Amino acid sequence: MGTRSIIAITNPDFMISAIYCQLDGYPSGVGKLLLNHYTNPDDITRLMGLGDLSWLGDKPEDPGDLWEREKLFYALDHEDWSKAFNEYWADVSRYCKSYATATRHRSERMFPKPLPRAEFDQAVDDSIMIAYVYLWDGSQWRYKHRGDGFAPLTREVVEDEA
Repeated sequence: MGTRSIIAITNPDFMISAIYCQLDGYPSGVGKLLLNHYTNPDDITRLMGLGDLSWLGDKPEDPGDLWEREKLFYALDHEDWSKAFNEYWADVSRYCKSYATATRHRSERMFPKPLPRAEFDQAVDDSIMIAYVYLWDGSQWRYKHRGDGFAPLTREVVEDEA
């Protein structure tokens, strides 16, 4: 589902770096993946290095060469296409899909540079597109829904929201 979100980190200089994520931005989607797979600073750094995303996977990498397999499906009939796509999806859905490797979605980054906290907050509050914002504060994930304040992202939040 196209629930848009922002994934952000607080840098050592207190500036905010952020990436956009197009799909599954609700707490039981992106929030759950962040809690389960992105609490190690190295993994968070690798994730942020991918830039804006179509979707977040549980691995902080984009297997760009696997995306090329998608082009092969168009030559198959419907039944073969469905089977091939299901096998393909099982391979790639665990990875992040970065706009950097998605030729259909190449665009300007939503947040191309770090922003001071007040400017970042204003930018996400002004956006009608963004439903959820996730912020790594250096020790935990925090989240907010449109117009709300930030709260800790917990297992209870992602399970209650499901």
